[in-house]
Amino acid sequence: MDGDRGGVAAYGDRVLGPVLACDTERDTERGRTLHAYYDQGASLARAEDALHVHADTVVQRTDRVAQLLGPD
Repeated sequence: MDGDRGGVAAYGDRVLGPVLACDTERDTERGRTLHAYYDQGASLARAEDALHVHADTVVQRTDRVAQLLGPD
């Protein structure tokens, strides 16, 4: 079972690594925004409320995530 968790963690690092690295390097909150977006059922409006930011901020951050991760 622990091997499965390691595989999941490695997959998460590989997939989200560029987002997390960008957050660390530039003191951004794209990872937090992505988490809130999906935690709120992929709703921009609910993510905005959860993060206490303007809707445009959520859109800009999620757009940047898409640029970092690519089309797939």
